[in-house]
Amino acid sequence: MKNLKLELVYLADLNSIHTVRWINYFAKLKETKVSCISLGESHSNIHRKVKVFKLNGFKNLFNLIRSIFLLRSNKKCIVHVHYLGWNAILVFFINKYKTIILTPWGCDIYANKSNFLKRIFLKFIFKKCDYIICDSYKLIEASLELGANKRNSTVIAFGTDTNEYKKKKIIFSPKGKDKYIKIGTNRSMEPIYDPFTLIKAANYLNKKNKFLKFIIANNGSLEDSLKKYVSKNNLNKIIKFIGPQYGKKNIEFYNSIDIYISTSLRDGGLSASIAEAMSCERLVIVSNNSENSNYIDHGITGFLFKNKDFLTLANLIEKSLNNIKKSQLIAKKGREVILKKCNYNLEMDKVNVIYKNLLN
Repeated sequence: MKNLKLELVYLADLNSIHTVRWINYFAKLKETKVSCISLGESHSNIHRKVKVFKLNGFKNLFNLIRSIFLLRSNKKCIVHVHYLGWNAILVFFINKYKTIILTPWGCDIYANKSNFLKRIFLKFIFKKCDYIICDSYKLIEASLELGANKRNSTVIAFGTDTNEYKKKKIIFSPKGKDKYIKIGTNRSMEPIYDPFTLIKAANYLNKKNKFLKFIIANNGSLEDSLKKYVSKNNLNKIIKFIGPQYGKKNIEFYNSIDIYISTSLRDGGLSASIAEAMSCERLVIVSNNSENSNYIDHGITGFLFKNKDFLTLANLIEKSLNNIKKSQLIAKKGREVILKKCNYNLEMDKVNVIYKNLLN
């Protein structure tokens, strides 16, 4: 396929590292011109080629006007909408010269399709769009219910940069005075991610094993409630709240733990954080929902447990400690899965083919 000049406009929140990675990939290509209209500030480095329109909650009127002019111009380009939230309202301003791609993330559809007005809004933008890219088949199905065209829909993972997310030490190999096995998560402290299940498992294990430590690397609306639970049950010595970790600090977080936990009640496809942990060869123990079982073969590439089942979660943590060599092998096979099925560069190459086909 000959090289074509691609002009891409993203309606996406730069506050998300997953959005930034996607945009940076295409900004690095010689034949692309990339702009991004964002409601949020970025915590990561944006490629110098990317022209950013920061709206900051629509307070920046000048950038809002410039964004509308860009979307209303007669210039042909692809407008790619990541996450169908407030940013997707700008779809109303896109004219016939633009090709529109939608990428729902999950909660933007699942949480809103039961709301009458939001359902009407979602149906409008699905009818207006030209193509759908989702990271799971379940999201495709949810999109079809809202009017997406099955023939113009495909599943492509966000992918993990496996060259960046890789192990710096083997799990279960504490050194020197540090004799603790470290268990961590960086899922948000929100109800949908069910952080109390992990805290309850920690409370149960604390009565049996004194060489475990738990690290919570995020924040959220449940943070105060979680900290009160930790204090009430005298878990302050084994549970540490370190807040969100970005960029290299996030990679350091993965490499500082031995076991990665996700207690989320639902995800779009495979959570990016689970994929990153697997890419770093951490042993993953995650709730069995959404499409996690498509990537995690129980006992082979990780472990699965039922939503909210903190006892089984605790038992799986114990099981992994009883056979460390097997756990290390499972973690190694987990990375192999990501290399094959969730590789950032391979997945973005697929997106590039779609962009060029749509441009033609």
